[in-house]
Parts: sequence; structure tokens; C-alpha cells
Amino acid sequence: MTRDMDFVRELLLSFEAGNNKVDTFSKQQAINTGFTDGRGLDDGEAEQLKHHLEILDQAKFITINNLDHFGYIKQVKLTWSGHDMLDAIRDPDTWKKTREGALAAGGWTFGLLQDLAKGLIKKKIEEATGVAL
Repeated sequence: MTRDMDFVRELLLSFEAGNNKVDTFSKQQAINTGFTDGRGLDDGEAEQLKHHLEILDQAKFITINNLDHFGYIKQVKLTWSGHDMLDAIRDPDTWKKTREGALAAGGWTFGLLQDLAKGLIKKKIEEATGVAL
């Protein structure tokens, strides 16, 4: 499965807004565990969400705790690094330019994206204050 940086950004923004309870049930998993209330994501959406939660956890941008004994409902919290990443890519204009720069280069890592976004923010601060950073 590929990493979707737009989805990563959306998740980080959502977690910061306080949406820390994440349900990763697929429709079939919900049925298999006895839920008949229609809950659950499409299989592809559930897999995408699980994958991105895992890589955000691996990158130490979030911490995850299971809230149910099935392991499908998770409590997610941003870490210090997660807040730093989000602060670098929060602004839509900065995110757009960061994304365009990374796409033009043909690839990126979390670190490179964050560095590029920080460079754009640094430039904005220098233009706004006249102070070279």
C-alpha cells in the first residue's frame, strides 16, 4: 500500500482537533465480531486507515492505545514530533507548495517534507519581519 501524504495531513489535523477515537473496523470485521448496527468502513478504507496509523506510529508522530479487546477501536494522541510535523504542514498554502516541491523532485520522506515546509515557513517569517533566520 502506498503512503498518501494528503491523508497523513488530514489525519494529523483530525487528531489535533480532538478526534482521538478511531474505529478501524471494516464492514465485514464488524459483522464477524457481532455488530449489526451497520458500522464499519469499506475494506479499502479500513486497510488505508490501519496502514497510515501504523506508519504514523512508526514515525513517532502518534501513540496508539487499543480501546477494545478486538483491537479495532483505537485512542490516538499526537506526540511532540507529530505536533511539529503538523505545525510545518498545517497552512494550506505551505502544504501546497511543499507537496509541489516534493512531487517535482520525484520523491520524499517525512523528514524531507518537514524540512521543505519549515524552509517555506522560515522564508515567510523572514519576509514578514525582515529578520534573517
